[in-house]
Amino acid sequence: MGELHSWLYRRNVDELANVCGGATGLPVPAASFDSCVDEFLGEHDWRRRQLRMYNGKLVAVVFGFLGTVRWDSSYEELREAVNAWDAWMDAHNAAAPAGTSLAFFTSADFHWCSN
Repeated sequence: MGELHSWLYRRNVDELANVCGGATGLPVPAASFDSCVDEFLGEHDWRRRQLRMYNGKLVAVVFGFLGTVRWDSSYEELREAVNAWDAWMDAHNAAAPAGTSLAFFTSADFHWCSN
């Protein structure tokens, strides 16, 4: 989302007035948000893995992170890590703007690595 914000800031307001509601950064007016993200992805196609659109709407923001436990850790260590992730999500959802407070953690493309 930071890259989207920077992209908006660097653009001429008139260029994106119809698509991004005249925004010069985040937040973008709600009525223009999805079309603005779609325009951004048109110029940053490689970001489609992180910003997932469906039927013209942004439906998911995907990001990766390094885990703190290995796949062969004890159940207790794995449970502790999941509880920490859940607590982090709960704290961020509590502070999120209305309409964006239902984020959740999932592992759709999960890979374990051992070094």
